[in-house]
Amino acid sequence: MNLARKPVWFKFNVPASGSGELVYQVQDDCTLERLFARVWAGVEWSLKLTPVLRSPTGVVEYILETDDAGSGDRDISGDDDFFDIKLALPVPSGWSLVLQYQNTDAVNAHRFIVCFEVDYAGGLARTGVGLHG
Repeated sequence: MNLARKPVWFKFNVPASGSGELVYQVQDDCTLERLFARVWAGVEWSLKLTPVLRSPTGVVEYILETDDAGSGDRDISGDDDFFDIKLALPVPSGWSLVLQYQNTDAVNAHRFIVCFEVDYAGGLARTGVGLHG
């Protein structure tokens, strides 16, 4: 068992009118503690990022509630924005962290960086930080 926090980075340049997803499968039960996202200037809301959890059987659970990212839906979208969202969501072994992306700009490619911060100590790393620092 891995008893540490692990950053899971997704960095990508989405081509014009491009869409797809990036996937990371967790190896042990863990807690998704935070989600960081950076969208650069020039995107003008044409890049939509949707973080979800996917079970081994294909069941999808949305990570964000309607107002966590400030955009009024379950997506991250913006222009020259940085998002830091605290979550503390349990993720069972074998499930996947999935980042779906869509670029509605038919002319320009747009890039992003997203980090899922995973705690394999079941939230104990969060508690330890609170007690000791």
